[in-house]
Amino acid sequence: MFTKFKFTTRSMIFAVFLILSIIVAIAPTMYKAASRNPYNKCYDGMRWFHSHLRVKWTDIRSELAREKPSIQKLIPLIVDLTRHLGGHHRIEEGAVFPLLAQRLPQFAHRAEHEKEQQVMHRALTDLEGYAPYVLHRPSTWSKPEMSSLVDSLHREGLISSLGS
Repeated sequence: MFTKFKFTTRSMIFAVFLILSIIVAIAPTMYKAASRNPYNKCYDGMRWFHSHLRVKWTDIRSELAREKPSIQKLIPLIVDLTRHLGGHHRIEEGAVFPLLAQRLPQFAHRAEHEKEQQVMHRALTDLEGYAPYVLHRPSTWSKPEMSSLVDSLHREGLISSLGS
């Protein structure tokens, strides 16, 4: 019955968002009285994902800190992080940020916010493209270049914003 269904990144993102929506809709008792406000629910719902993504980034940094990092370990970690971070960010931009923008002007689609988003997406896209390239052409591996691309996620705000 389900064998013909293909799991794509888009379908997985939709599934995660749907599950979160169902949890928020049918389990209001999961939240403390102070968290009944929809803005706190957004924060509570995304906090687990933020923590999970920070752990993935830390794992990548730890592998890169080794004297001889393993490309076979590193590339799957990076691909996993970029896919999850990209999907997470699309969910935030499409569903969470518009809700937050009603009360917090920094989340509104202003020119400054859109420019920040473009810079973040460029950093993510650069890393997303380099990792598989290195996997198929190990002779092109450059630890400083990979470190720079991984660090750019933090520098451009993708990882540092996960602290919130």
